[in-house]
Amino acid sequence: MINQAELGFRNQDFNLNKEVSFLNATSSVFQGIQTLLDDQTPAERRPAAVIRLNKYAGLQKGSEATTAIYKQLTLKQISKPGVIYPSKQAMEVELSRNASMLSGIEELFKKIQRYRL
Repeated sequence: MINQAELGFRNQDFNLNKEVSFLNATSSVFQGIQTLLDDQTPAERRPAAVIRLNKYAGLQKGSEATTAIYKQLTLKQISKPGVIYPSKQAMEVELSRNASMLSGIEELFKKIQRYRL
């Protein structure tokens, strides 16, 4: 069991140092908004979804757009020698879901608005 844990740590170190993560801003935004607008989330927390969306977009004072942050992280990672990039197919599959997630964010806000956000 100790060997498995050590192997897990080595794999994690490798991933952090050698793999370029594919960070999908649309997916991150959708998950963050979905959490706040979920039916199980207390109603008094739902207005925070608008604030969070503004922060994701970089419109809230003191915040930076999620896309800019992800770009900086990716550029930092690809500047390292010998990194491994995500597969084109994996990125295409992930990006193909963006339209659904964007319309999903809109639908979440519409649903909550019907209940008086």
